[in-house]
Amino acid sequence: SDAARRGTAADFDRAFAEYGHGAPDEAFDAVYDAGKAFFRSSPDAKRQLDLGLGYGFGGYVGMMESGGQLTGEANAARASDAVESLTCRGLQHLAAGCGGAARDAAPIFAQDMSDVPAPDRVPPVLLEPVIRLHE
Repeated sequence: SDAARRGTAADFDRAFAEYGHGAPDEAFDAVYDAGKAFFRSSPDAKRQLDLGLGYGFGGYVGMMESGGQLTGEANAARASDAVESLTCRGLQHLAAGCGGAARDAAPIFAQDMSDVPAPDRVPPVLLEPVIRLHE
């Protein structure tokens, strides 16, 4: 039921707030800094990760969607706060040595970040920090 799922989510939220995620703060900081470096990179560098399919397929989406669309706001048809986003799903597969290479299969729409058979392409600046975070 929805109430049970909300209760489970709230339990996880409390546990993470109290005990942490098990990764050192330095690992989170490294990913955050690498993410900022990615978004400061040239438009051409970022476009290399753009699948041209929009949000939900992974990869880079540059200024073609509004913040409202990403958060599900009802007024998403109105232009508001254009955003860039980068979604790298399936990161749990990196530990298996996939290395963040692009999948050979056609892009998959998945809102669940783990519901993909292989990792999305990960920008080189982010690859090592993300792998360290998942160790």
